[in-house]
Amino acid sequence: RLHATITLEKSSEPEYFGSGVDVTVADTYMIAASTNANAVIESVLLSNDSAGGFDVMARVTWVNSANTIQGYYCYDLVIPTGSTVEILEKPKFLPSGGKVMVSANMPNRIEAIVSGKKQK
Repeated sequence: RLHATITLEKSSEPEYFGSGVDVTVADTYMIAASTNANAVIESVLLSNDSAGGFDVMARVTWVNSANTIQGYYCYDLVIPTGSTVEILEKPKFLPSGGKVMVSANMPNRIEAIVSGKKQK
């Protein structure tokens, strides 16, 4: 049996944002989210949609406006095939100009979805 719980929230408020990226190139960071204002990242989901049944290692980092790595949300975290993993336990601050970037050790396997709220 398969059981699922789905929670969906939709907002038209401009301070809320959500974005995602399909990591199409191995071992290359791709931008999953960026902001032009101070923000709080509320969720980072990594989904392994591998049709070949491969587990994938992923890295999620935040960089400053000069693209210098400031920290990692996860480093070589194994995402099992067919699964989705939430990697944040608590909201994280992202300063203006910051970006959330994702890489994986295999191409076309990881989808990253980031959501958050800009500060007013």
